[in-house]
Amino acid sequence: DTKNIPHKSALLLRTADCAPVTFARRDWNMFWIVHIGWKWLVSWIIKNTRLKLEKLWQDINNFDIWIWPMAGEGFEFWREDFKQQILPFISKYNIHLNIIETNTKITFNLRELVIKALISDWFKQENIFYSDKNTLSEKENLPSWRKGDKRRITTLIYN
Repeated sequence: DTKNIPHKSALLLRTADCAPVTFARRDWNMFWIVHIGWKWLVSWIIKNTRLKLEKLWQDINNFDIWIWPMAGEGFEFWREDFKQQILPFISKYNIHLNIIETNTKITFNLRELVIKALISDWFKQENIFYSDKNTLSEKENLPSWRKGDKRRITTLIYN
């Protein structure tokens, strides 16, 4: 029951297939929310978030991370775009993904990539919690931009 707890701050994020990722100190003195799609992921948003959090609060190991519903298994990418955009990123971090290749497309688990990037950049796996809900396969319950849905998931974090 939280109705008697005074709330100081709240952050809200709307997504479809991208990862809504919340970071919160265990004492709730600080929390953060980040929109991580594949473009932001390969643009080093995790590293930049870590640097900002370290600047504000040195002990980043005292944060827990929650990854809410997002595209997971079955995330498709054009083969050439994958080689130009995603492959350099996963090579730099030495991330191994289970990928399925066809003549034109590569399919992989975007949630797995986000989790492995978080671990590679700084977080311990035991600090990462995630929903296994996949916006690509649960279209009737969750919106998916890749499936043409205009609705969005709203993620809210507050103290």
